[in-house]
Amino acid sequence: MEAKMKVALIAVVVLVLCAAAAVVGCGEAFRSDSANALRQNKREQAARQRGIEDASRTAPPATSVRGQALVSLVSGKSFVTEFRKRSNDSKPYLTTYQYFRPDGVVIYSDTHSKRTPEYRTKGTWKTFNDQLCVTGELWDSDTSCYEVKLAADRSIQLWLKKPGDPLDGLLSSVIFIVRSGPQEPEYQSDPAAFR
Repeated sequence: MEAKMKVALIAVVVLVLCAAAAVVGCGEAFRSDSANALRQNKREQAARQRGIEDASRTAPPATSVRGQALVSLVSGKSFVTEFRKRSNDSKPYLTTYQYFRPDGVVIYSDTHSKRTPEYRTKGTWKTFNDQLCVTGELWDSDTSCYEVKLAADRSIQLWLKKPGDPLDGLLSSVIFIVRSGPQEPEYQSDPAAFR
């Protein structure tokens, strides 16, 4: 009789744990933290992939920029990207700057890293097969190439060209602000904005 009570008690404990873990599912309640984190990371990556695929499908029509026109579009220019949590925010919480020096050096900086003494990251850029190819610390010393397209609103679309990558052929980013010459981050991001 005592053995049956122990089994019943264990069954009740398991049911209570499963009910408490309903948010993440019963099976995940009995896995390690790292296994749960890995599973959540995979779900987040899949959601990002779906978002990028949706953005690529709904991107406005644009024309590929090639040859000397591509060099002229990039060389000596800074691509500026402002990130806002909500579209009606008056001020971005983060702004990034990619300056493409005419000598083939790209300098990346942002308003979050500006608080550190060495906040600039350098790399190289070139055009190859009518694509913009960038290498450097920001890109894990790997080379990322993009087909560059210009939309009717003058925004620049960067489409990743990296065979074998799950994001190959998809829209990587859209640049709405292009300025001549190098740019200094205009403010320092508030660390609280990243929480």
